[in-house]
Amino acid sequence: MQLISLTCERFRNLASQQIDFHERFNIFEGHNGQGKTNVLEAIYVLGALRSFRDARTKGLIHFDHADAIVRGRLNRRGVERELGVELSARGRRAMVDGKMAKRLIDFGYHPPTVYFPLIVPGAIMIEPTESESLEGLERFADAMLAIEKEARETPELVRSAPHHTRRSRLDETRAARQMVLRWQPEPRD
Repeated sequence: MQLISLTCERFRNLASQQIDFHERFNIFEGHNGQGKTNVLEAIYVLGALRSFRDARTKGLIHFDHADAIVRGRLNRRGVERELGVELSARGRRAMVDGKMAKRLIDFGYHPPTVYFPLIVPGAIMIEPTESESLEGLERFADAMLAIEKEARETPELVRSAPHHTRRSRLDETRAARQMVLRWQPEPRD
């Protein structure tokens, strides 16, 4: 597995940092206190969802801020994935390719397909129809809160969703490379 890039926002002393890694090797140099170890720690947080230096989540967040975000683009056997960890006083939330939305399927909702991570980190655009009842919107909000709690407490449950469908996970890479653009019914005997 290869780390392609790392983005840190409000993580320790890295107010906003984007690093694109060389595929063979990388060297970090600089004076003490400039953030070299913080970069290594951010990489560790992506993989372990915890720090190797500080047990407190608050210690990972840049002073005067309420949250921090660490994102990494990875390449594994030619397939790219984005990992993200959001850190706040409430704890940690892990995301893989924004897959929190896939868990909505298990709650009976069609997952949204449009993300706006550049505007608000981790945001998902939801567009209910005008005919949706207040009770339906409240049930949806309850499902989102339940999924957010699962993402903090049992992130693997969210990462591997959906669980209650005929097919659990589709091979999105294969689907993109071998598109079926027209469906025809199978001939009857």
